Amino acid sequence: MKFPYKTSLLLLFYLILTSQHLYATHIVGGDFECNYLREENGFFVYEIKLIMYRDCSPPGSEGPHPWFSDTARVGIFEKNTNNLFELVRVSTPVITSVYFSKGCFETDTVCIEKGIYRKEIKLPPNPNGYYFVWENGWRNKNIKNIIKPLETGIVFYCETPDPSLKNSTPKFTNEPMRFMCTGVPFFYNFKGTDADGDSLVFLLDTPLSGTADSSVAYPEPTPAPHKTIAWKAGYDLSNVMGSAIPLTIDRFNGDITVTPDSTGIYVLAVRMEEYRNGKLIGVNRREVQFWVVDCPPINPPYISTDPKQEFWELGLNETQQFNVVGWDSLNINDTLTLTAEGVGFNLNTTSGFNFQEKKDKAIIKSPFSVTCNCNNIRDSIYTVKLIVINTGCPDLLYDTLLIKIKMVDFEKTKERYNEINVFTPNADGKNDVFNMKRFAESPCTGKLIRYQIFNRWGVLVYNEPGGKEFVWDGSGLHEGVYYYLLYFDSGDVKSGWIFMGR
Repeated sequence: MKFPYKTSLLLLFYLILTSQHLYATHIVGGDFECNYLREENGFFVYEIKLIMYRDCSPPGSEGPHPWFSDTARVGIFEKNTNNLFELVRVSTPVITSVYFSKGCFETDTVCIEKGIYRKEIKLPPNPNGYYFVWENGWRNKNIKNIIKPLETGIVFYCETPDPSLKNSTPKFTNEPMRFMCTGVPFFYNFKGTDADGDSLVFLLDTPLSGTADSSVAYPEPTPAPHKTIAWKAGYDLSNVMGSAIPLTIDRFNGDITVTPDSTGIYVLAVRMEEYRNGKLIGVNRREVQFWVVDCPPINPPYISTDPKQEFWELGLNETQQFNVVGWDSLNINDTLTLTAEGVGFNLNTTSGFNFQEKKDKAIIKSPFSVTCNCNNIRDSIYTVKLIVINTGCPDLLYDTLLIKIKMVDFEKTKERYNEINVFTPNADGKNDVFNMKRFAESPCTGKLIRYQIFNRWGVLVYNEPGGKEFVWDGSGLHEGVYYYLLYFDSGDVKSGWIFMGR
């Protein structure tokens, strides 16, 4: 499937982005970071970073950029009581410009500014942890998917566990996406990293409005719970852009996909949850604002496998190797990035999978190998997304390909017994019994020592110790669906269902 995003600078696009009212003092996104530094006299020292994104200064402006306040006020609240622990004033932001169009358009004015406020703070132990709040009173009045945006505030929010855990919050590492094209599938990764190796989950979230409005630019931070924005009719968290193909996010890696239907300015928020040993310990949120514009047709790169194939079934100890190939014959001087990710699983940490991201120009190859072993065998099929991205332009051109891999717990060179889970005990000599010989012994699960059959109400109808023929003829029972449990000497238990027809 093709996902083209490299665009030419349309006159309308230029007028939208350089008009004075859109360059007013409006924030277009941001988030927090809270990084552990050291322990000091019974306190735990952290560095808080408040990260803001705003429109660049209007063309022709001179001198310092006026849009960032010299001082930002961050409220630190106790999670268990919502009491204010400390109001921190963070001064002198470091400001840089982030160009989303340089090298792709004829002007460098299409950009946003990034302001980073930093300050060290000391926190005492608190088993319930703390959360950080910053508020602002101005949104862009042209935001399309919320009610009265100019009268709706903005809240940045982040929470962290007990400081004595010495935990750093997860952080968003990619710059916010900026542009989408109408009618074109769009891809962006809300990439997150965690210095402590905790598990991350990504969710769409409703933007917060707090108590701020346009009458006060930078109000005092307020405690949770915070008010949320009001969606316009036709928009909600399940469809933040009101499009026929809604915006969705992959909870495991932060990938968002959407096919926008109409031009305009939209806002959304992403919630990144931090888990340690299965327990939620922290939350970070990023809010972003972005444009949807009409784009001229362009040519994306392409991706394939060599040899060309999209499904493999691997038996135990079997290895499959092939090349992932990406190429761009029209933009030969642009850099291509070839990468891969698991759909619903972590490709980098799952046993048996091996692929290295690679960068090159014009045409690029990287080997992919996978070996079936006892640690990666599962009932469901693995799906891997292969991606080639043209990074020569920040408005990404890319192509994807889904491949599927099935792992089975037997050696394919050995006899495969009847795997049909339907049998008909009618004495015609064809499929009269349910044969479980294929389960009798496996290098992964060990030796089958017992199996049980249950009816659909959970009543045990057959209980067979191992050592016999591993077949069931359904004697004395009615036609219908039955369920089985298989017990192995390794301690593994497998389950499944069968249908008996008379």
